[in-house]
Amino acid sequence: SSWTNLTDRVGRVDIELGDAGTGITKVRMQVAPEIGGAEYIKVYADDKEIGAMTYEGTDIQWIELALDGPIDAETISVEIKITDMFFMVSEIEVIAETADDSSAPEDSSTPPTAVIAGLAALFVSAVLIKKKA
Repeated sequence: SSWTNLTDRVGRVDIELGDAGTGITKVRMQVAPEIGGAEYIKVYADDKEIGAMTYEGTDIQWIELALDGPIDAETISVEIKITDMFFMVSEIEVIAETADDSSAPEDSSTPPTAVIAGLAALFVSAVLIKKKA
């Protein structure tokens, strides 16, 4: 996984999932727009744009792109064009459904999750979460 500063105030996070990138249903991220704004936030699966995320106001918040159906991708990318000097992203999550219930506690109604890929960088972190369908 990597963070790249591109030209014209555009930055991109590439989350390399490899074989673990199956059944992806959602991409979400926590942002702090008060620190700086974004003109756009686009999401890509294997370099094909799959949608965009937006935020409202300046509070720290979670934003997400829920997909119409599960997809498979070796790489999920988030591209952000900032309006000022900074845009704060504290976490990026790629969420996938799975039929595997091996991590489910027997007495829990909460679907099991497993972190199978991650990225930690300055102001950015990313994980892939597998969730039981």
